[in-house]
Amino acid sequence: WNGKEFEGRNLTVNEARPMEERPRRNFNDSRGGFNKDKRSW
Repeated sequence: WNGKEFEGRNLTVNEARPMEERPRRNFNDSRGGFNKDKRSW
C-alpha cells in the first residue's frame, strides 16, 4: 500500500480517518475518470 509507507507515521494515530478517507477519495477520482471516458466514447 502506498499510504501505509507514506503515512505509516500517522497511520497509528489516524488509522481509520486518513486510511478510510484517502482510499475513498482515490476511488471517486478513478470512477469519475472512467465514467468520463465511457461517456465520451
